[in-house]
Amino acid sequence: MNTGIGSTVKVDQKGNGNIVNMGTDSTFEVAENSKFIANSDGHRIGNWEHDNLIGLDGNYQILVDKEAKLLLDAKNHQWDPDKKKQVGTYNDLVNINARGNQTALLHVADNATLDLRTDNRDYYAEVISIPLNG
Repeated sequence: MNTGIGSTVKVDQKGNGNIVNMGTDSTFEVAENSKFIANSDGHRIGNWEHDNLIGLDGNYQILVDKEAKLLLDAKNHQWDPDKKKQVGTYNDLVNINARGNQTALLHVADNATLDLRTDNRDYYAEVISIPLNG
């Protein structure tokens, strides 16, 4: 997936779906001078390896090119505001689930921005997880 040079992509995700979910040997590229802006509210399912907001398999790369911005703001992530309690198990915002000999790459170029925010209260939840099993 490539956003295209100078473009703006905006995603407002509500509920339990993914924002980006791609398989093995893929590339998610925020092209030069472009913006990928994602907002999530109320994501309540998943664990460290499933149903992440940006969930990727091995041999995967995230590229944020020169002057590009990848912004993700996750509100009420794994949190029930009505009951004021944590729900579900810990769930990372971004997960590149590389296994065995697979690789994972997150590259943020010069003058690029990677801004990931969450209000997840779970101690074990990670913003970015790259588990290299095997």
